[in-house]
Amino acid sequence: MSQTQSQVSTWRGSSRAQAKAGGGLFQLVFRLGPYELARKGLDLTTVDLGDAAVAGKDIDLPQFDGRELLLTSVPDRESLASICKGGDALVYPFYRYDRCWVTTEGDFETYLASFSKTSRKGLRRRVRHLTSVSGGELDIRHFADADEMGVYYADARAVSAKTFQEKLMDDGLPAGQDFIEEMTSHARHGRCYGSILYLDDKPISYLHCEKRGSGWLAVYGGFDPAYAKLSPGTVHLLSILERSFDDRLCAFFDFGPGRSDYKQSFATDAVPSSDILLLRKTGLNHLLVRTHKALRKVTRWGGRVADRLQLKTLIRQKIRGR
Repeated sequence: MSQTQSQVSTWRGSSRAQAKAGGGLFQLVFRLGPYELARKGLDLTTVDLGDAAVAGKDIDLPQFDGRELLLTSVPDRESLASICKGGDALVYPFYRYDRCWVTTEGDFETYLASFSKTSRKGLRRRVRHLTSVSGGELDIRHFADADEMGVYYADARAVSAKTFQEKLMDDGLPAGQDFIEEMTSHARHGRCYGSILYLDDKPISYLHCEKRGSGWLAVYGGFDPAYAKLSPGTVHLLSILERSFDDRLCAFFDFGPGRSDYKQSFATDAVPSSDILLLRKTGLNHLLVRTHKALRKVTRWGGRVADRLQLKTLIRQKIRGR
């Protein structure tokens, strides 16, 4: 996608691979501004509550029984007291954002009409520009069959390796045979698809989606920063959203956990949410939480100073290769 997450300074990303697997080492990263100072691997069980929030279902909060948990996309309407119920946990809400999605009812043109006139003109200008550079037609290929996943994966990984998501947040398309086998199995059952935008037969943007109930979740995505001036992430996303509106079986397109400007811009709905750690009350865990909180506080203060000095835009453009 075309925007960095606002709190990349204190969080490694949305840990979506863990959310699918249900467990594993979560890397709690300690940063001061853009600089990584240290990281601590925590053996957690991950529970993603965003699917229920997006679908409008009641949230079934897990009970703390001594097993340390990472709860992602917990709606802010859930109180910390209810999260702690049934156990003695150290509760640390370490990341707040809106869980954003697009409800794909109606048609794509009506959806575009909901944008301001200036925004619509800007989006159409980007599409026209990249279409012109592409020789008059965008080359966007969708991969959904199990026997296509090998070709898709090779090209998607080639893009992912260059993205800021992978370089800065360890949140690129996973490498390794385990993921390829899982992805192929999902495709065989109609539960995932990949999409790649090509320019001169070279992949420059990818998006990996998985089925969630009656909609789709954007799990991984990014673009080659060498082509940032062509806005490939934005143009590609628009194509995916149009495809979602055309799919009568698709009720929503979920942008997943994490805060990004583009999610706020394209979403039709959002639920204020938090990612929360539930840890045992040990001396080490108390120290980890206090240290992480202190670094977040300093980073937020630095962010406010950067805003006043208009440095954030320059930093983001530098990250995206512009």
